[in-house]
Amino acid sequence: MGHCQKKFLQTVWRTFNTRQHNAILPLFEERPYGFEGGLTARKYMALTRSFKATATRDLSELKEMGALKVEGQGLRSHYFRPQT
Repeated sequence: MGHCQKKFLQTVWRTFNTRQHNAILPLFEERPYGFEGGLTARKYMALTRSFKATATRDLSELKEMGALKVEGQGLRSHYFRPQT
């Protein structure tokens, strides 16, 4: 993880809920499991044991905070780390 990404996470980390912490940390640590093709609502639901509406809302919040960038729309949405 680059310096800019670390600084960004330190800034917004306190605003994340527990589910968001559990899902985004592996994405930023570049752990190899489960993120090929980006983070999807389905993967988020599996990681956090949440319902679809909760996963969609949490991912939308992370996107609005700038913690994730999104490619695609609707069921084809895939979330990635923003490039710095």
